[in-house]
Amino acid sequence: MKLSELANKIGGELHGDPDFEIGRLTSFKKAKPHDIVILFGGGHKDQLTQTQSMTLISKDPHPHFKHHISVKDPRSTFYRLMNHFYPHTDSLDFETSSDLDQWDAMIDKSCRIGRDTIIG
Repeated sequence: MKLSELANKIGGELHGDPDFEIGRLTSFKKAKPHDIVILFGGGHKDQLTQTQSMTLISKDPHPHFKHHISVKDPRSTFYRLMNHFYPHTDSLDFETSSDLDQWDAMIDKSCRIGRDTIIG
C-alpha cells in the first residue's frame, strides 16, 4: 500500500513521499524501514530515534522520520489500522482465561492487571 492511500484511508495529513510503499503496522522495536509506527503520547518518545521505521503516525511530526501522517487522534487511528492490517485477529489462538498465583500480572513495565479483573 502506498503512503498516500493510507493517509487517505485514515484522514490524515501526509508529509513525505506519497508513493512510498508501506509494509505493516508494528511496534517501535520490531519495525523495519517500510513499517509504520504510531505514537499515542509521550510514553514511547525514548524509542523514536531507536526504531528503523521511516514512517510515523502521530499528532506532530518528529525529525527522525522521513514520512509522517498527522492525525487528530492517534489512538483511534491505531485501532482502525489494526482492523486493516490484522483483520483476522479474532481467529488467533489467544488465552481466554488465566489463574494467577500473584495479586497481579505484569504485561509491560507500564501496565498491570489487578486481581479479579475481567478484560473483554
